[in-house]
Amino acid sequence: QTFPTPEAAIQSLIKDFPLQYEKSGDVFLLFPKEKPVKNYHYRGVVKDKNTGEPLPYSHVKIHKTRIITDLSGTFSYMHSGDSGISLTISHLGYFIHDTVMSTPGSHTVNLTPSVIGLQEVIIEGQRIEKELQIGRIAGVMRLNKFIGRHLPGNADNSIYNLLRLQPGIMASGESANDLIIRGAYEGQSEVRFDGFSIFGVKNYNDNISAVNPLITKDIEVFKSGYNARYGNRVGGIVNITGINGNTHKPTFQLNLNNFTANALLELPLSGNSAVIAAFRQTYYNLYSPETYSILRRRATRPVVPADISVFPDYTFKDANIKYSVQKKNGDLLYISLFGAKDEFNYELAESFSQNRQIAKQFSEANHQAGAAIYYGKNWAKGNKSSITVAASGLNTSFSDRYTITQINPDEIVTERSYGAINRIGNFDSRFEHRIVVHSNHTLEGAIGITSNTTQVACDSLTVALLNHQTATLRLYGYLQDHLQLGNYITIVPGIRMNYAVKAKRAIPEPRISAAISKNQKFILTLAAGRYRQFISKVLFLDAAGNRKYVWMNSDGIHIPVLAATHLVIGSTYSLATFQVSGEFFYTHTTGVSRYIRATADSQPLRYQGEIMAYGLDLYLRKEIKQHTFWVS
Repeated sequence: QTFPTPEAAIQSLIKDFPLQYEKSGDVFLLFPKEKPVKNYHYRGVVKDKNTGEPLPYSHVKIHKTRIITDLSGTFSYMHSGDSGISLTISHLGYFIHDTVMSTPGSHTVNLTPSVIGLQEVIIEGQRIEKELQIGRIAGVMRLNKFIGRHLPGNADNSIYNLLRLQPGIMASGESANDLIIRGAYEGQSEVRFDGFSIFGVKNYNDNISAVNPLITKDIEVFKSGYNARYGNRVGGIVNITGINGNTHKPTFQLNLNNFTANALLELPLSGNSAVIAAFRQTYYNLYSPETYSILRRRATRPVVPADISVFPDYTFKDANIKYSVQKKNGDLLYISLFGAKDEFNYELAESFSQNRQIAKQFSEANHQAGAAIYYGKNWAKGNKSSITVAASGLNTSFSDRYTITQINPDEIVTERSYGAINRIGNFDSRFEHRIVVHSNHTLEGAIGITSNTTQVACDSLTVALLNHQTATLRLYGYLQDHLQLGNYITIVPGIRMNYAVKAKRAIPEPRISAAISKNQKFILTLAAGRYRQFISKVLFLDAAGNRKYVWMNSDGIHIPVLAATHLVIGSTYSLATFQVSGEFFYTHTTGVSRYIRATADSQPLRYQGEIMAYGLDLYLRKEIKQHTFWVS
């Protein structure tokens, strides 16, 4: 066979072989053809093996890439080369799961809880992710209800008992109505449940928390330096995810302690949907009547003993209802409703003589409500969109009246009265979207709208001390980039933008965080950013020194917008039975307001200041056989 050119001869010779050639002068170089690289997309949903409950914020390790599942427990990964990946999945309170996905597409991974209500369970050769997760991301730690079960104290307050044991959260001396995280003042940290804000995290009785522990699934604590997804706080954020319900079988739980009766009902409606209902209520008066002995003094008569009887009454109740449905591909829809009532009052009436009577009536009431609708949609190639609509509010009322009455003739000799109401409402709607550019590169962003309404009214018998009512509207959005540089460095730059409609002002909040880890034993983390808060819990100080915190809008006109700078630098060293973690933090907050009333009937004057907080969070854990010890 003859060919017109040498090139034609070479092409004919190699046409049936995976070869190609190049010509250099009169020399032909033959080499294997390069196979086109194929990309395979894997998507997974992490669930509880016993209940079918999706497990959000689980940690997934695929080769050297680390992924955290989203709210619906889903993750996605783009793999180049041969099909088939090996992965390790961990979630707090569950056995660590190693598996292989040999084919691309959608998969379900079921994790076994380490605490199971059976007579006998034998599981061999598996490790348990049983301690809290700390030190993987700057300023962030994760907890769940499985840990809370093993802590001492009342079950109704197990969530806050657990939080107070962690580094950076004040364990004693804090206000009865808030969490104090890294030196932030009351109202500067936020508790979120299923997407809506809870403004009063505790009740009049400190042993009952505002979140029912039976419906709590996962707790994320952002102490400071958190990324651009979270905003409207200059302190920390506690993000609590509620359970979606058992999709396998109906279950009922009843917990009776010396404070409340607590019940939870879970009903599966179909193979992938369920409804839950939870209710708590005090079943007796937690405060018994008390009699106090006092001494009455008169200028011309000897000291006379007298008894005063106080009759208190306290009622607490709350309810949660939630419907959820999750498709096989991880799409999640839920509707979560919450309501709570907390009321305390007492009264006394005593005769001090045949002609004089003293009387006092005191009452304080807190009513909370919240609702959220969430829908998350998984698209091709690991992209995801979600829509959240949430609303919540808190109504607080307070009254205190004191009188001394002369019986004959019937007239009031002394009367003092003080009353106050405080209302806050929040509405938030946002659209979020995530784009997987590469297995080591993910973009996410959002746009949203938020409105807040507040009312503060204080008066006495003689003068209206304060009547302030405002409404604000803000547009916001954020954009951030998750980048993994090589095998050791992860960096997340981002920016959050706010536009205050009333003030006609755009406010940027740049953020950045990074983690450096050559192996799982040692991790170095850092984060920095700017933060704004458009609602404030303002301190009112009266002439007698009584302190009262009330919610007010920080509209930038009447009340300044809180602004803070966060800096976090930390490192963690971990072994199988030992872990030590340390984080240095620095926070500088401006725009802090307080009102001071110099006399009983004068108008309060507003003062403005700033806060600087810095310190070191330390955490040390050691396991010895079947025992775990930790110090924070």
